[in-house]
Amino acid sequence: MGEAKKRLIRQRADFLRVLDQWSAEPSAGEMEALAAIQSLPVVRVDRVPADQLAKMRMKERLCHDNCAWYEANDPAGEWKAVTGWIVDVATGNFVLHAVIRSPAGEYACITPVPHVSARSFDFIPDPYIFTTRRADNSFLHVRNGHVFGTGVRPNPAKTIADVKIARAKIEAGHDPVEVLRSLSGT
Repeated sequence: MGEAKKRLIRQRADFLRVLDQWSAEPSAGEMEALAAIQSLPVVRVDRVPADQLAKMRMKERLCHDNCAWYEANDPAGEWKAVTGWIVDVATGNFVLHAVIRSPAGEYACITPVPHVSARSFDFIPDPYIFTTRRADNSFLHVRNGHVFGTGVRPNPAKTIADVKIARAKIEAGHDPVEVLRSLSGT
């Protein structure tokens, strides 16, 4: 099997795993978080250029790993990892994300996103999220006693319906990136 085919198989498995996380039944913690997140201030975050991220060996879709590594390896100890939320414009869902904050209070995204061309985006830092690394090297995100994995949905029923459509298309062999673009209308 060729390398491109192996990469596509891994990509499909990754996308399906993420879709599963968005298809959970709504919880009281999610609804509580939704109300709170909507009242938090929004900041503008610049994306570090792709060529710089490649030199830094930052990994796609591993924002928490990238930011934890950056904070731990900052020689001056001044840059800090910040966990919060990005609003998915197409769905209105709040997606859990991590960026870094400079000593001057500026924010930067150091996670490569190959299919996104925007140089900056709105981000909602959430001081109520407590993030820790588990023994298996994954991250645990807890907000007011509730565990969060991928995000918060203002309309869980619509998100669950969209996930079913996306899952069926990906399982039928469609390109995962194109499937998500078709759902978001981009």
